[in-house]
Amino acid sequence: MFRCIICYEEKERTIVCSEDHATCEECLAPFVAGNADALSKTDLIASMADAAAARNDIAAVAKFEGRCLCPLSAHGCNAGPFEDKDVAAHVPPEVFCAFVGSKVHLPLARKLQ
Repeated sequence: MFRCIICYEEKERTIVCSEDHATCEECLAPFVAGNADALSKTDLIASMADAAAARNDIAAVAKFEGRCLCPLSAHGCNAGPFEDKDVAAHVPPEVFCAFVGSKVHLPLARKLQ
């Protein structure tokens, strides 16, 4: 069992980043859904992704691509994004659909640019 980095409870069903930060399923679902929603409302996403790439901010680029990072990525965690199959195994289907749908925003913005 791992202790969730968000709710601090010991849980069996968690997703764990490569730096051993665990997020329980109950906390992961709103985190993923919130990120997908925020990405859908991001203006100038292509420009922002390009600026992040120029800064070599790999975590920001991954976030603009709609990938799921450890919730501690903004607080010093350097783990890479979770695999989509792992996210799918730990969130409800409707959250996973929103997550997958968020991956089209950057490519569409690049086409429009």
